[in-house]
Amino acid sequence: MGLALALGAGAALPLAGLPLLPALLLPALLLAPIGASFRPRAVLTLVLLAGVAASGAALRQGAVDCRLAIAPSAELVLEGRFEGRPDGGTAPFRVVRGLPGGCTGTVRVGLVEGVEAPLPGAPVQVEGRWRRGADPHPLRPEFSGTLRGVRVDALPPDALPPAPLLVIRGRIQARIHHLFGPRAPMVEALVLARKEGLAPELKEQFALSGTAHLLAISGFHVGVVAGLLFTLLRRAGVSRERAALLAAAGSWLYVFAIGAPHAAARAATLVAFFAASRLRGRPIHPAGGLAAAALLMMVVDPKAPASISFQLSFAGAAGLVWLRAPLARHLRERAGDRIPRGVQDAVVAGVAATLLTTPLVAWHFDRISLVGIPATLVVGPLVALAIPGIFATLVLDFAIPPLGLFLAGSVSFVLLLVEGVVGWSAGLPGASPWVTRQTLGALVLGATAAALLLRSVPGSRMRPGVRRGVVLVGALAAWVALPLPGRIAGGGLLTLSFLDVGQGDAITLRTPAGRWIVVDTGPRGPGWDAGARVVLPHLRQAGARRIELMILTHPHLDHVGGAEALLRGMEVGRVADPGLPAAGSFYLDLLGLALEDRTGWWPLQAGDSWEVDGVELVVLHPVAGADTLAPSHGANSLSVILEVRFGDFRALLTGDAPEEIEEVLTAAGAISPVHVLKVGHHGSRTSTGWELLSQAEPEVAIIPAGRGNSFGHPHPQVVERLRRSGARLYRTDRDGTVTIRAREDGGYRVSTGRGNVEGLPQFPDFREGTPTPTSADSAFLRSPR
Repeated sequence: MGLALALGAGAALPLAGLPLLPALLLPALLLAPIGASFRPRAVLTLVLLAGVAASGAALRQGAVDCRLAIAPSAELVLEGRFEGRPDGGTAPFRVVRGLPGGCTGTVRVGLVEGVEAPLPGAPVQVEGRWRRGADPHPLRPEFSGTLRGVRVDALPPDALPPAPLLVIRGRIQARIHHLFGPRAPMVEALVLARKEGLAPELKEQFALSGTAHLLAISGFHVGVVAGLLFTLLRRAGVSRERAALLAAAGSWLYVFAIGAPHAAARAATLVAFFAASRLRGRPIHPAGGLAAAALLMMVVDPKAPASISFQLSFAGAAGLVWLRAPLARHLRERAGDRIPRGVQDAVVAGVAATLLTTPLVAWHFDRISLVGIPATLVVGPLVALAIPGIFATLVLDFAIPPLGLFLAGSVSFVLLLVEGVVGWSAGLPGASPWVTRQTLGALVLGATAAALLLRSVPGSRMRPGVRRGVVLVGALAAWVALPLPGRIAGGGLLTLSFLDVGQGDAITLRTPAGRWIVVDTGPRGPGWDAGARVVLPHLRQAGARRIELMILTHPHLDHVGGAEALLRGMEVGRVADPGLPAAGSFYLDLLGLALEDRTGWWPLQAGDSWEVDGVELVVLHPVAGADTLAPSHGANSLSVILEVRFGDFRALLTGDAPEEIEEVLTAAGAISPVHVLKVGHHGSRTSTGWELLSQAEPEVAIIPAGRGNSFGHPHPQVVERLRRSGARLYRTDRDGTVTIRAREDGGYRVSTGRGNVEGLPQFPDFREGTPTPTSADSAFLRSPR
């Protein structure tokens, strides 16, 4: 166990961002006082050093991967095979030829509407445009970007090197879709570890109900496969030892066939250890087997400790190893025979695994499920019944197709029950509360401080129950005190955050009293919801519990796509928009959702204003007759334009209003000098004209745009205008989320999410050698106005 922990700790240092030299020096400092003697502490330190070196080497090797150097918006023609079905989202594509630089590997590919998805495993050629990912330095080069495929052509079977596992998997997926119809995406997730086809709403329900682990190929699934093989072999007359060995080999074949995800590889390793122990006639120690599995996986993949699936898999298994027995004894002492032993074992297993995985879930996903254990008690047996049914269906489909189709109907009914229970559990009030990292850190810090205080009290003989109560009180006290530093630091300031949501707009305003206003909610599309993935977590992390006002500038998905997630995930006091009479179905759905929640919905027009805690929002547009001012621009011509006023500080938010609308406002004298300008229409050349810039005279200009977007935003002409106007330019595609903290006297501070990231290409906007400042935290600036 010590060796596995030491190797994992060493590998985690470079993976967490610590430079290689300090990461090596830290273990060396631990080794220095030990001397050269070969003692356990020295061995552990050497193993820790080996972990540092291995993960550092893996990171250096990944940093030169050609997939990281693909230019934004590059036109690519790739040959290879899909590993999954890109239906409505993206799927991994194993490239054989076509990547710039000549390397091979896996990339993510999504297909535009109208392009038929090929069968996974079939040799194909994909043409498309490259979209660079948000993270400039991903741990896995596979996630460096996405190819937006516009054409797929089949290749001859011998055009690419053979990939029998992918071909077999593709044929199985085709049979699954034939047999299970609408339940096919869940079947693929349960037995093939392919989740591309699952509807985002269903994924969210599994997450909220705490049953998402049942969709991952984990120890549960591998255990079912191994158990089935062992039972069949024993029925065939194979000895117990040989049956265990063959079942372990079959489990590994299954795990390799589905891509060897971490949880499945860990489970298959433990099954192999169990089979070896049967052959030797000596039982395996659970903790030792778990540690050996972790050690083996980290040797094969030094980056494994950074994987969320690796962390959750081993945390859950460790909970079963260390906590299951004491929890079972405690429950038996309390419940006796009043609760059936099978129910007790299931509850104990769920609690033991949950206790160690909950902090990780809260850290990575900002929420925990309070219904996970009871939901798993119901859904788990149904899934355990469905998995062998799926395998039996596939076997019968090859042998006796009518029987396979009949059994598929029965399995589909079981899966329908699973969906029903999961959806009902996820919809329970308080099923999955938000827990931010700050909250988690405060609870741990408070509990630790209370425990250390108790240990330092001399002669303390408190009963265990009292001690646990003191620790709990300490954790709660730290949680209650958590918001105080932020409120003190943010007191008297207006905070505007221009969120990095990709190709779209989402702006949050925090008033000096801690109330929240949201202007636009980011884009939504297949596999991506900026409201759920970016805006809502941003608000929760900042301590928001309610949105006082949500303004939707106009009904385009890149501005209102995330609104549904906000309306479902947080209390919203009022929604306001330009009141367009003809909107898409998604917008009508928002109206219905607001009506269900009794959220006020108000149309906007020039002259309207709100005042919240000294922050005034003044509507400059739409003016009367705006729909006839720029008819060629559609809904953009009615885009809400806001001026934010806080004492002497001014900010102008222009939505997607075109230049024709800007000229109407400047001619009417509606535009006054501002400190901050949110550049219109993502930097399109149809907005941000000279008339607007000459009257607004912005000191800071912020362009919300997606990295490598296919529209070419921001346009060089707009960037040149901004440069000549003297405005300091910030861009979410390069700088990440941009935050303005403003005082009433007009002073303000700009901070960015990424800072000046090395290695990103410089755009041709600054040929004169004056790059835009992107400092992570510039000093407060005083306006001369």
